[in-house]
Parts: sequence; structure tokens; C-alpha cells
Amino acid sequence: MTLDLSENAIAGCNITAFSFVRRSAATSALRSALIKDGIHVPAFSLEMKTAVWSDALSLLAETMRSAEPYNDVIPCDERWEGGKRLVDRLLQSRSNGTTGSIAVDETGKRTNFSIVVMKKSKAGFEELGEWRSEDKEFVLAVASKNESSKKESLENKTLQVTIYLEEPFVMLKKVEKNEAIEGNDRYEGYCIDLLQKIAEIRKFKYVLHEVKDKAYGSKEANGKWNGMVGELQRGDADLAVASLTISYSRSEVIDFTVPYMHLGISILFKKPEATDPSFFAFMSPLSVDVWISMLAAYAGSELSPRAGSTRIAAVIWWFFTLIIISSYTANLAAFLTAQRMLSPIESADDLAKQTKIKYGTLGRGSTMTFFSESKIETYERMWKLMSSQPTLFVNSSKEGIWRVKTSDYAYLMESSMLEYAVERDCDLMQIGGLLDQKGYGIGLPKGSPYRELISTTILRLQEKTVLTELKDRWWKQQRGGGHCDASKATGVDLGTVSLYGIFIVLLVGLVISFAIAAVEFCTKTALETKKRDNGDTSIKMHHRLRNQSDGRQTGLTPVRSGLSVRTDNNENQLVNPL
Repeated sequence: MTLDLSENAIAGCNITAFSFVRRSAATSALRSALIKDGIHVPAFSLEMKTAVWSDALSLLAETMRSAEPYNDVIPCDERWEGGKRLVDRLLQSRSNGTTGSIAVDETGKRTNFSIVVMKKSKAGFEELGEWRSEDKEFVLAVASKNESSKKESLENKTLQVTIYLEEPFVMLKKVEKNEAIEGNDRYEGYCIDLLQKIAEIRKFKYVLHEVKDKAYGSKEANGKWNGMVGELQRGDADLAVASLTISYSRSEVIDFTVPYMHLGISILFKKPEATDPSFFAFMSPLSVDVWISMLAAYAGSELSPRAGSTRIAAVIWWFFTLIIISSYTANLAAFLTAQRMLSPIESADDLAKQTKIKYGTLGRGSTMTFFSESKIETYERMWKLMSSQPTLFVNSSKEGIWRVKTSDYAYLMESSMLEYAVERDCDLMQIGGLLDQKGYGIGLPKGSPYRELISTTILRLQEKTVLTELKDRWWKQQRGGGHCDASKATGVDLGTVSLYGIFIVLLVGLVISFAIAAVEFCTKTALETKKRDNGDTSIKMHHRLRNQSDGRQTGLTPVRSGLSVRTDNNENQLVNPL
């Protein structure tokens, strides 16, 4: 049934409504997701059915993206082993969607959700509070203000902003020895530029200070929060601007803007040392039976085919040879590269199944919380090992990167910082994909009147690709960025070590050919000598017989061992035989 809620139709009526969707937040979230993909979206309203479907599909998509790839062929009569892991991951996933916090229990039913209670007024529906399923209590909302009053309350204000030093989000500027800078000018980075652009648009000032206990914020055993979250909760800061991860536990005690960056947990590991391939690596592209078949099929021929049948056979053979050569050439470089870059681990599962390579996370933060609260078998096993050895946790990302480079250690860190490190150190690399999906947001105290204004400003900057430009600047340009750009990587150089095998084959072939040539030469020389000797004997005998015959006819008188020849003056002359 459709109700007419115009002012004339409901005059004098007291209407209280319930909504599963905070429409302004839902609209902002969907616009943020679409703008991220480069799609311009005008303002629109969102129905509850659409919002619920959007959150369900979003949760499923994030679960699929974070799942380990499964490329094995599955027979029709067998069950997919990865299905249970995918369902377990889905049941343990947590995210914030258009309908609030998204979480399900073991049966797949939604838990820890909230319903907004609203009241109709002349200005429209105003939020009175929310009912939470977790504690089944109604919580009154902070008194709302219209948009114009919010703008006035933010303009010309001076906000206290807590920051956390983490490259490239917030860093100390590099200055000359004699140069002195104070206040906000001491800092630079992605978050500093983002805050500056928001302040320019909303016309407010801010004072930066570093978080005292140097932590993002986690819940301690006594129930209190430390780090930046604790400062917001205590009222020591109006904003928390850093690589602050939006999580369910944090969103219960503080507010977040829409995400300004999307990321996930990944594994940082050092690149394997280059190893020289085996001497006969050039034979790897083809199997042994193919080499034997090619050797057996070798035959030399100097005949030129003329008949149609023989020409067809020759063309087919040439085509076969072309395919074999092309396949060999294409696969050779791939085989040599694969042998030079073999990594001992390829995913989180490989990391969890071994004990030689140690691994850990930042001592206090959302990454550690993810593993401690996860119910996925692989991550539970990893957390059990890490929690049993506190030395595996590090105090900063710099320490984690240093341990990766100097020992057999894998650092579980957020992908944004991992990309920054890999861009500048060519000895580091990312292992596998993302273990989860989440985002960075600006933190505010619970019920802060500035959240909507700052969220709208972030969406505006996102739509104008300002956030993309900032990331390119601080990741790929500033402070050594782009040094290890994968697109500039050259091919693998093949030196003599890589081709020892083919040189060995060449040398053996030359030795065999020289040996055969020597045997052929000696044999042919012996045959020719024997043939020449036999020919000389025959000639001598022939001449001897002929001369004897000529001597009887002309009066030749044999003398000793020679022949006597009568000359024209009737004198005998002795001639030696040939």
C-alpha cells in the first residue's frame, strides 16, 4: 500500500517510521563504489530491497575476491573441496554496507544489525535513534541539525587532528640542516594533502599532533581503547587522519567517513635469489619422448619433390617443423625464468603449512585483530603460531620490512603499504592476493556533526580523480617511487651459464664429427694408396711386357737388368726398365 505523506495529507498526524537503511549513508556508499570505477552518478534515492541485495552481493563479491584461487579440474561426481572454505570465509566476513554492519552467524542469519527509528516533521523524516539487535536496546541519536547549520558549525573552526607516522600517508618532511619548520609544516604525505584539500573546500583550520602511544587503536583487556581511537573516544581529538582501517569493532565506538582508499591484507616477502638453471635447461620446453621422436624422424634428403603427393607430404612436414620450433622458442624463456624465480611460498595456505619461514603482523592494529577473530582454519592456524611467539609481532611496518629483508620472515601487512614498499625496493614482492577487503577512512568521535560534510567532500574529490592523482604522486613519484615499476622490467638475460648445456652439445657434436672425419680420411687415404700401388704395379708389368715384345721385334739384346736398345747408328744402348 502506498501512502500520501504530503504535508496536507498528514497534517496533525504523528508518524513514526522504521528503516533498515540510512539513506544518506547508503547513497554515499553506492556513489563511492560507482565513482571508484569511473562512473559518474547523479543523486538518487535507494529502496530497502535494493540496499539489501547490494549488501548481499557486495559481501559475496568481497569473499570471492579474497578467496584463494582454485584451478584444479573437478570431476562431476566429486565435491568441490574449496566450497566449504568459501562458505566458512563468507560466514566470518565483516563489512559495512548500505544497511550498516554486515555479519552473519553459523546458520547464515544476519546478526548485529540496527534499525533506524525516524519521526515525520515539517523538514522531513528526522532520525530519533536506532534499535540494536545485539543488546536489544534503543539508543537515542544525537540531536540532528540541518545541513546549513552543519556547514556553519564547520566553517572557521579549528580542529584538533591526531596523526600516525606511516609512509606514505603521514611523514616528517626532509629539511636542510639550517632549515627550521614548525607546526603543521613539519608533515607531508597522502593524508596531509587529503586533509588540506578538505580544509580548503570546507574552510576550516586544523592543528596536527602525533598520537601519544603510537598506535592506531585496539581494545585492551580492561575494555578501554588505545591509540587514535582512544583519543577520539576521550575527546582529545576531533579527527583522526591516517591509514586508519574501518572495522566493525572500531565503528562501535567512533564514526568513520566513507572510505578514501580500498585495500586488503597481503603477504610481503623477499624475492628468491636468482639460481642458475641446469646445464640442460634448454631441453625443458619439450619432453623426453618428443626429443626422441624428433631424433628418430631426422633424415637428410637432396631430392626435390615433384609429384603432388610428395609435395603435400613435404609441406605438412615443413608446417610441423614450424610449429615445433615456434613452440620451443616461446617456452624456452618461460622455463628459464621460472627456474630462476622459484618462491618457497605462493599463498597464505603455503605459509601456514610450513614452519621454516616465520611470519607476523603489526603488534597493535586491524591486521592482528583480523587474524585473532577469524574462524577460517588457515588463519586460525596462523594466529595460533603468532600468538604463541610474541616476538613475531613488530612495532612498525619499517621493522617488519627490515625483518623480511634480513631473515626468513614474511610480513602480513595492508596492501597499500606493501605496494609502496615494493615500488622502492626491488628485492621485495607480494605473495598471493588479498586475504580480505576493507578501506581506510577518517575517524571522528561518535555522533560527530562533521561526518556527512567530510564524507561528501571525499566523494567530490574521488569523482574529480583527485584521490587517484594523490596516490600516483606519493606511490609512484615522490621519494623514489617507480624505481621497481614492473612495466619497465626487462627480459631475462641468457649468459653462458644459462646455455652451458647447448655449448656442451655443440662441443660433443664437434668432437664426434672430427672423429668421424678423421676415420673417414684415414680409410679413404689407405684405400687410395692401395689402389695407386696396385695401379703402378700393373703399369710396370705392362711396360715390361711391351718393351720385351718390342725388343724381339727390333733386335734388342737384354743386358744385365736393363734393356738393350739399338740406335739409328746400329749401336746398342742400355736402358733401365721403368
